[in-house]
Amino acid sequence: MSKREWIVAGGLMMMIVAAVVVPLLRNPPPKMPAGEAAYHAAVKKGLPVVLCFRFGVGAATRDAKCLTMGELTAKLRERYKGRVALIDVSLDPNTTERYLIEHYSIRNVPTTLLLSRSGKLLEVHDGVWAEEKLVAAVDKAAG
Repeated sequence: MSKREWIVAGGLMMMIVAAVVVPLLRNPPPKMPAGEAAYHAAVKKGLPVVLCFRFGVGAATRDAKCLTMGELTAKLRERYKGRVALIDVSLDPNTTERYLIEHYSIRNVPTTLLLSRSGKLLEVHDGVWAEEKLVAAVDKAAG
C-alpha cells in the first residue's frame, strides 16, 4: 500500500469510529432496572437467588399477599445478607423489569422463584410462601 492509500484508510477509520462512538457518548444506553441489576450481580457472584415478583415494590399496594411477601423478603434479606440475594421485582403496570418477567414467564402475583448458585431454577411458588418453608428451601440452596 502506498503512503496515500494508508492516509485515506486511516481517515476512513477515524470517520467510522467517530460515527459509532460520538452517538454513544451523547446518548448512553438506558440504566438497567434495580431488580435486574441485582439479579445479574448475584449470578455473577455465584449466590443463590430468591426472586419475589409482586405488586407494590417501592410503592404502596393494597394486595395483602404482595404485602406479606414484601415483609417476608425484607426480614430474610437481613438474615441472609451476603449469602443469598433476595430480590423484589415489580409487576406494576409501568415497570421496567420486563427481562425477568418475560424470562421466567411470570403470570401470577405474588410468585417467588428460588435459583441455585449456578442459576438453575430450584423452586417456583405462587402465592404467599410460608416463612418456615421458604427458610428451609433457602437454607438448602445456600448449603
